[in-house]
Amino acid sequence: MHIQHIAIVALATQFVTLTVGCSQTSPAEAKLRQDFSIASDIPVQDLGVVELRAGTPKLVSLGKDKDLTITATVLAKDLLQMNLVYEAKDVMVQGQPADVYSERSQFLLRPGMRCAPNMGQHLVVVMKPTVAQ
Repeated sequence: MHIQHIAIVALATQFVTLTVGCSQTSPAEAKLRQDFSIASDIPVQDLGVVELRAGTPKLVSLGKDKDLTITATVLAKDLLQMNLVYEAKDVMVQGQPADVYSERSQFLLRPGMRCAPNMGQHLVVVMKPTVAQ
């Protein structure tokens, strides 16, 4: 009976170790998800600091067949106008397969701040844009 108890405890410990070891969310990703209220079922890609030139589009690869074009315009009152174009191939859009998906978004951002725009239902991209004039 004592040996059975030890075996059960050992198996339970091994199961907990494997479960914790297989966690797919790193502490850094968990913090991003918390900071920007990102759902756990949406993939996140952290681009870190993205260096841009004012008014010049920058193409960023987000993986196989996924691209993001970022353009920043410096506005008065210390604001950046961010223009994003996300393009992906062979993705699901509202539950339906799509050969090509494209989405445009535009928002204002204060210099030095991070942002986490949604790229459709497919991805959230976290970045801290810096702009050289």
